[in-house]
Amino acid sequence: MTYVEIVEPPGRLLVTVIEAAAVLAVGRTTVYELIGTGELRVVHIGRSVRIAVVELQRYVELKSDTRHGQVAAHDPVGDGHGTRNGPA
Repeated sequence: MTYVEIVEPPGRLLVTVIEAAAVLAVGRTTVYELIGTGELRVVHIGRSVRIAVVELQRYVELKSDTRHGQVAAHDPVGDGHGTRNGPA
């Protein structure tokens, strides 16, 4: 499944967890872990969980530190410490 296939038809706003996993090239469990830590925000429609395509783009941009050409460290809160509890 390719990114283009997932976001078709044009203008599609939401994807399933499985589709998000395919876009990010990770497993379904990893996507649920990212949701659990707050790194990926979700949309609940009834009992269904969906992820906005723009949220996937935001996550990838957040993880890509283009200023330094390196992947950013795990920092779910964005506080620069890499954990929810502050510095180690």
